[in-house]
Amino acid sequence: KLQPIPLKERSDKYINYVVELEKNLMEGNYNQLLKTRQKSPSTLYKALLNKLESTVQDEIASCIEQSYPSISLAAAAKLMNVKPQDVLNYAEGKENWKVTNQQIVFNINDETKAEIPPETARDLISETLSYANELERIV
Repeated sequence: KLQPIPLKERSDKYINYVVELEKNLMEGNYNQLLKTRQKSPSTLYKALLNKLESTVQDEIASCIEQSYPSISLAAAAKLMNVKPQDVLNYAEGKENWKVTNQQIVFNINDETKAEIPPETARDLISETLSYANELERIV
């Protein structure tokens, strides 16, 4: 929470860095979050940043897995912001990822896929549009 941090201290490079990381994480701006790693004001953040990078890459990989039946190794590497060899290493640890001919095929059965019932999807869409209209009205 930022409220307890006095405004004067928010300009501190160490505090500001963590606030920027948290902001990018909350917005889902994973590429910017990974880029922010190179701007670390101290080596003391290294353990945190390693764990955060791993978590972000796992999240991106999970999204790729749910979004595509298959994807090229190069495209997956670009999305995960790593080298193709790193994707190969990552794929070795995933039982439902099969790499053949520079292509990753995801073996996801219908039970694994998270499907939203149509009535729930309509409710979510309706609620999201309502929020958007409310935000537009406020702005």
